[in-house]
Amino acid sequence: MTIARPAVACAAIAATAVGVLLVCGPWTAVPPELVAFDGTPIPAAINDASAQARVHRYQLFVAGLAVVGIAMLVAPRIRSSAARRLASLAASRSFQQGAAVSLAAVIAGVTWHWIVPRMAATTPMIFFAGFYAVAALSSLRLYVVTAIVAAVALPLVIRMAPRVPARVGWLLLAAYSLAVTLPGLFEPLVLVHTPSWILRIIEWHFDTVLGGSYTLVTGSTERSIGYTYVLSLVKALIERRVGYLSFAADVRLVQALNVAFALAALWACYTWDRARPLIAVLTLALVLPWVHNNHQNIFFPNQSGVRFMFFPLAIVLFRYAHRLTAGRAALAWGAFAALALLWNVETGVAVTAGIVVHLGARAERLSVGSLLPSGLRFLAGAAAGFVAVGLLGGVGLGLWPLAFDLPRRLVQRTATGFGYGYPLYLDPLAIVIFGYAIWAVLDLVAARRDGAVDPRAADRGALGVVTLVWAAYYVLQPHPWNVWSYLLPGGLLLGDSLFPAGPRPPWLRIPVVLAVTIVIPAAAAGTVQTWQALERGTALAGVAELDSERLGRRISGVLVIAGDARAIEARAAYLRSVPADTVVVTANSYLLPKLSGRAELFRQRDPVYSATTRSQFEEFLSAIRARSPSRLLVDDPATLARDDPHRKYFARLEAGLADRYRLERVQSGWSIWTRAP
Repeated sequence: MTIARPAVACAAIAATAVGVLLVCGPWTAVPPELVAFDGTPIPAAINDASAQARVHRYQLFVAGLAVVGIAMLVAPRIRSSAARRLASLAASRSFQQGAAVSLAAVIAGVTWHWIVPRMAATTPMIFFAGFYAVAALSSLRLYVVTAIVAAVALPLVIRMAPRVPARVGWLLLAAYSLAVTLPGLFEPLVLVHTPSWILRIIEWHFDTVLGGSYTLVTGSTERSIGYTYVLSLVKALIERRVGYLSFAADVRLVQALNVAFALAALWACYTWDRARPLIAVLTLALVLPWVHNNHQNIFFPNQSGVRFMFFPLAIVLFRYAHRLTAGRAALAWGAFAALALLWNVETGVAVTAGIVVHLGARAERLSVGSLLPSGLRFLAGAAAGFVAVGLLGGVGLGLWPLAFDLPRRLVQRTATGFGYGYPLYLDPLAIVIFGYAIWAVLDLVAARRDGAVDPRAADRGALGVVTLVWAAYYVLQPHPWNVWSYLLPGGLLLGDSLFPAGPRPPWLRIPVVLAVTIVIPAAAAGTVQTWQALERGTALAGVAELDSERLGRRISGVLVIAGDARAIEARAAYLRSVPADTVVVTANSYLLPKLSGRAELFRQRDPVYSATTRSQFEEFLSAIRARSPSRLLVDDPATLARDDPHRKYFARLEAGLADRYRLERVQSGWSIWTRAP
């Protein structure tokens, strides 16, 4: 018996409910709080001790979903009249409209009970450093008005859209994408209007993502290789020849890659369905508010378009792969998977999982004999990709992957990313995306079972797998900002059902309910945030000129608080003449290597954010003791603000090493400790 799409939708809703329940785990005991370096409990809002167990439950759910999918493929077909009647009922218009009304009632109840009490009377804008958007918090009024307008306008838009030439729509979308991402590239970078310790957090995030270039330039076997190996490698090749790029140049690099991501997302939407630009309108309205260059993401590159570049590129290749023979597609996919993994291992794993499913969906039969040739070609393509990047590092920098222990370090870098988590909160948008990913996978399995896998079903299923594998990141660290990397696949999957090809569907159906009550209000709030940020960005030039005279000072191309700039410059000047075996512990572990030219001294990222728990702190102390340097440089507490967390951390560090080191003097912003005889 053929499995009807409504039956698949019902199964997806049930699976989504089970998944959400398993992730929440209301029956599980609350674990004790983690312990910080100083022995005090770490609040769950900073590091939730239950996050690891939550991820394990989610992984069990995904494994169970895979088992269900395999069972659907191999189980004998059901030929009962009861099953046929149920499938017929699920496909009836009255059932689907009833399901839509029921879902609307549930969403209304949940929104009124849990979300409305948290809404502000107006729609406040949150800005970072005074000028860079964080988010617009939707008020009840904005939410209600947006939902009503969407309910009225959506059917009209669907009816009128075919009258607008698709080419005009795509040109307008391209112009809009550039209009919101380009302005920030040409505005000054101002961090004067933010506490000093925020600059240290920014440095830590840049060190996490782009600091791998220091590791590669110096050939260090101790420093982290960063989030994006390929990008760090290219950057290191440049810096080995021209010197370290300025901090401003690094921010501009992030901004340029944001523009590239926006255009790649537009390209993904275009290849997804060039005849239905409304899908792109919905998707880009969700995505662009988080990657424009007047957003705080430019100072936190792990949340910019940099990390997620291979998501839109994978979507493009999903679509174009259908033009290739199975053998050539497998070879191309192998090389692409290698590059995705070397760009960012975590997102690369998700992309690779989607690729494997896409290859399987295109196979004539799911048998060893049918899959083996494609599998071998995939491995050959992957090997070629790894070898090409390895040669680039070996020839260009003298760092050969095996000698540099690259495979282990890539895995180690990924594992450390699962060291902390955030507490759960209710986010309907995340649940919608999760549900659509499950639906896409089950729909592909059903099509495969029925022997009728069309290209669209294969692409949706592969995209659903990418989303479900990557969802482990959100389960570990649920946060409104962390939802954005799922908006591109979520927008495409929802848009596919909201704006279907062919005859106009009935207005009252589940995709319309989800769009009107959840997705479009979220896009509206993001659009408000985008344009308010762009408007405020127009004042940056004047503000920078005024601040440079009164409050700020440029350091490495970025305007920061004058006192911070002077302290950093003094530290950098001192570092130029210290012995090579000196260990440096500083809050400025990203700026100081640039300014001093002594990146080899910085074997450890800022430990306040990378060695926060008691056990991590003890490991850090043990590493210093094992190295036993003749000199230890620590930031002078007098140069740190009273509310800076580094003051307490460095004081505890110095106390922990007091039996081995003595304070010699304070000079140029450093507390200089020498090894006791």
